[in-house]
Amino acid sequence: MEALLLYQDTPAADSDASSILAENGFTTRSARAQEIAGAAIPPDPADLIIIFAETYKENATLKLCRSVRESAPFQNAALLVVVNMYQMPLANRVKELPSTDFIFTPLDPAQLRSKVDQLCKKGTP
Repeated sequence: MEALLLYQDTPAADSDASSILAENGFTTRSARAQEIAGAAIPPDPADLIIIFAETYKENATLKLCRSVRESAPFQNAALLVVVNMYQMPLANRVKELPSTDFIFTPLDPAQLRSKVDQLCKKGTP
């Protein structure tokens, strides 16, 4: 299985997520959100997409989530958004999207594994 890790500014939690996912059989690749904006979204599909929400950029994060959901290569991918506890309005809006959930920072390996398992099973027909 492959996971795509998207971050908006800095890959702060990227390496933590990569190592946790690798332990669970995922290969990972990373990209900045600006690199995949609009038509520049990489054509390679992924089984799981993790978006790292930046503080004070909640609207940009929600727009990115919607863009990913509407992108043909990623329509069947599970989507997990990493937020901090002060971003609950964003987390609640994210849950309205299909096959999408959120997780709080700092990343807890057990919780990440559990969320990924739940999302990937939901996304499987």
